[in-house]
Amino acid sequence: MKATWELTARGRTLAMLACLATCGAVAAGGPDAALAAALLLAPLLVDVLWRQGRLPLAIELHDRRTVAGSPFVERLYLHNESRHRTLRDLRIAEPRTAGRSRAVFVERLAPGQRAIVPLPARMRRRGRLLQRVIFVETCYPLGLVRNRAAVPCRAELIVEPARAAVPLTALPAAAEMAAATAFTRSRGDGEFYALREYRVGDDAREVHALRSATQATLVRQVRRGADERDFCIVLDLRRPPGPVDATGGRYFEWALGVAARLIDTLPNGDAAVSFLLLEQPPRLCAPLTAAGATELLLHLATARPAPPLPLPDTVLDRLRQHASCLWIAAGGHPAHDERAALQRVVLLGQGAAS
Repeated sequence: MKATWELTARGRTLAMLACLATCGAVAAGGPDAALAAALLLAPLLVDVLWRQGRLPLAIELHDRRTVAGSPFVERLYLHNESRHRTLRDLRIAEPRTAGRSRAVFVERLAPGQRAIVPLPARMRRRGRLLQRVIFVETCYPLGLVRNRAAVPCRAELIVEPARAAVPLTALPAAAEMAAATAFTRSRGDGEFYALREYRVGDDAREVHALRSATQATLVRQVRRGADERDFCIVLDLRRPPGPVDATGGRYFEWALGVAARLIDTLPNGDAAVSFLLLEQPPRLCAPLTAAGATELLLHLATARPAPPLPLPDTVLDRLRQHASCLWIAAGGHPAHDERAALQRVVLLGQGAAS
């Protein structure tokens, strides 16, 4: 790990005094001035000579998934790869997650020693990092020279959108969504729709015996009949026509947080709720399973406003099959004609929520 070095504040002060003393020794030519200059330069030479070209330190991290704004503790796995050199007074920080103010201090790491160090961290913005960079610095032994290195770590960091409270205008739709997910048919008629894991409280008569025996776990079948209720969450990422903010702004982040909150409230694998992400191309999850919810949250971590393109007729036909929809206009696209073609729509955005 190649390191760079620089003088600290006290090192620069001492170097300035040493230069003044050297100039005085040259001008006066006396032994006392030369001795003073030598005494001032000696600590700087010791610190510079002590500094070596690299820090033999290896750092490992594990992949992590978190929520924007939520604090967490990262575990750093340190290894002194040197056989003879002891690393002392190490200051370790990750500026992207916590800044340099939240650094951890390691007093001593013997040759070949391994250690696990907790590092407080927090990501304020959503996103996805495929590689993280840890900064290590030490001012040992005299604190006059700072030895600094950047250690790249191949560890993925996924930061989901910060969860936002569902506004009052969407509470009736959220209640209807909860009723749809809790709805369980008590009869065995109806058209077969999908399979999902059995949950406590489900009708035992709907257990699929053959698939349960194959997967060694209870699997139930979901039937869709005329009296079954279903629900669709539409997250519209399309921006309005014209020049707008490419990042979406604060409202865009709030809308992603509302969508993430609704995804968290859905039971795993329920066939009554679908999720439609309006971007280019549109992404449909029907039914919204546990794996689909995890993938959607990963997609929301890196979502950006989409171009203002009209919806294909196939997507509108698919939306008409749902009893009701919760439409979150995250990007600000009007979409009045598209929503007018649907049955029951609850709108968030475009003046519908503050």
